[in-house]
Amino acid sequence: MTYNVKGFPISFIKDVIKDETHCGQINPKFFQIIADLFDESQLANNCLYRKIGFDKHGNVKNCSSSGLAFGNYLNDDFSFIDIISTQEFQKMWYVNKDLLKDCSVCEYRYMFTDCRVYIKDDYDNLSKQKKCNYDPYTASWVN
Repeated sequence: MTYNVKGFPISFIKDVIKDETHCGQINPKFFQIIADLFDESQLANNCLYRKIGFDKHGNVKNCSSSGLAFGNYLNDDFSFIDIISTQEFQKMWYVNKDLLKDCSVCEYRYMFTDCRVYIKDDYDNLSKQKKCNYDPYTASWVN
């Protein structure tokens, strides 16, 4: 079910989300044709760019699923500006789909968000998303 709120689509799914590992799911039912998403996807990482996440312990992250924390908002010396202004925090902002293996040739690459937390090769930040079962070379979904 999708609602339009002030020009932005908000989609609801019925899946049970038990924890942050649900992040990064790729499924054609999640595809959205949104001009802003399409434009941003060509320039930047459409999941991490200009976003900030928190885990259940108050750790500040690019994504709540990420293992890398940049601080904790429960600390007295916490500053959003100091954290998000660092080069380390912004490191993945400009890793777009055109730079990624397999994704760069995918016809759907601008239609869903790009999770850089769950990737096929943990040692290669440019590897394909782990939870994507689409093969752009055969144009088929594989299990």
